[in-house]
Amino acid sequence: MTRRTVVTILTVLSVLAFAARLGTIVYLKAWTHPSAMEHRSIALQIVHGNGFSFGDWGYFGPTSVQSPTFPFLLAGLFKVFGDDSPRAYQTVMLLNALAGAGTVWLTYLLTRTLGGTVLTGVLAAAAVAIWPDQVYAARSVQAIALITCTLLATIILFYRAVRSGGFAPWLGFSIVGIIGTITEPVSAFEVLPGAR
Repeated sequence: MTRRTVVTILTVLSVLAFAARLGTIVYLKAWTHPSAMEHRSIALQIVHGNGFSFGDWGYFGPTSVQSPTFPFLLAGLFKVFGDDSPRAYQTVMLLNALAGAGTVWLTYLLTRTLGGTVLTGVLAAAAVAIWPDQVYAARSVQAIALITCTLLATIILFYRAVRSGGFAPWLGFSIVGIIGTITEPVSAFEVLPGAR
């Protein structure tokens, strides 16, 4: 396959991935019954001036029940659109759909980075584009689609940094790794060899 053919295929797969996720969100009207878990509660506490707090099991106060990135994102959207606004949830779901489209490219790049063939990379990207678990993740007000993106990007950048020794891949690895780790701390154990 030529480079141009691969780029065309990946572009089509990304559009398909985005359309599948957006179509699922719209078909299910997912914003009317968002699955936001603790993110919603913490975001509302942030918006109402109570800090990064959560209450359950007879306790209310500072919490580590969720990592900070996603509740702060949701709190920002609540500030813009209003508490529990469908627009806030729709925005998160749209970001999830975009992250799903990006995951198609990242899956291809990861496959190639780890030594897979072009065909294997394209097939892996195609699977991610339509895999039901990946598609349905976009309909939740949760960070899993963003975590998947940052995890793939972090692994790709780590391998490129180790192989090239260049400053840019190490800087990219550090920035994306920090974002990924504060979004999902266990990501550090998935990326760094010997971290377990």
